[in-house]
Amino acid sequence: MTRLWTVLCAFMVCLAAPAVAQVDSAVSGHYSVAGKQVPLPAGQWRLLGRETVPAAGNAARPLERAVLARVEGGRMDAFVLVTANAAPADAGWGMTRDCTRDDIHFAAVHYVSAVDGACTFVNHVVSAAAPDSAPVWLNAEREARGRGWAMPTTWLMAGFRITDRRDVVDVRFHFNPEAFGFGPGRGRPWSESQWAQGGVSADPARARMIAALVHWAAEAAPLVEAGFRNRLTGPQRLADPDPVRTGPAPTANRTASLGDEPSWGVGLLKTISWRVIGTMGDLGVAYLFTGDPVLSGGLAFTGAILNSMLYFGHEVAWGSATAGQADILEFATAGIGS
Repeated sequence: MTRLWTVLCAFMVCLAAPAVAQVDSAVSGHYSVAGKQVPLPAGQWRLLGRETVPAAGNAARPLERAVLARVEGGRMDAFVLVTANAAPADAGWGMTRDCTRDDIHFAAVHYVSAVDGACTFVNHVVSAAAPDSAPVWLNAEREARGRGWAMPTTWLMAGFRITDRRDVVDVRFHFNPEAFGFGPGRGRPWSESQWAQGGVSADPARARMIAALVHWAAEAAPLVEAGFRNRLTGPQRLADPDPVRTGPAPTANRTASLGDEPSWGVGLLKTISWRVIGTMGDLGVAYLFTGDPVLSGGLAFTGAILNSMLYFGHEVAWGSATAGQADILEFATAGIGS
């Protein structure tokens, strides 16, 4: 019945929305995609396009995408690409490999399990069509160039993936380096860009900019999480990254593996706390049947030792079996990010 309802929802969504819908409405504060709110940095944003597509070729799991851009003085200073599920799932969606990459400026997994997770990542993206580019972004880019809006050869991107058993959102904010005083890029491949790890480490100004973007992502993450749960209210105070007020640049790539490592300490604490309660119950039951306090104590003590070993072993085995089991699900993006 659940699967039938999901397919019906997907069919209704596909009927209600065209494959790609271009609009040009003004937006500020936050914007909703498939019921998930996305906080927007200060300024006036324009909705450049929306599309509804199946997730990984699965029509029963439709996705909605939207592109919003901020244009100042004929230059696109920033844009955001949002992907969110249009119909609920029943077993989670999955994370992105960007959560754990070690060849980008920053990647951190905040929490993850088999069905939910959240992560943040910072990367540079080359402005070029790629096989996995989202059609809605390609259309928006063509429209922007047709309007004469200047765009950089490389964007600085802060991304977020949040998922639970039913829903998912992937939000990627792209900032134009030229809006922060940097000159036009040279159009190099991704790995040879001045914004790649090697170029940033050799240039203090770029290092400060990347540090500012990392700090900005840390401040934006709670707002993105609140929007995912549709809890944004009132005006959002989300400024742009500020390399002037940001502290020193990170000295190392910050990464975390998908899946928490099994914690023996947590398992031991749970074992002890449960055995205190369980042993009291065992002692009462044994005394009820034997009427002998010494024999009852011996039975309860033996059971406490044996059951503690079994419980602790079960906790460790369960943690090892379930750690790192989050699925990987990649969405179409904008530009070349690897």
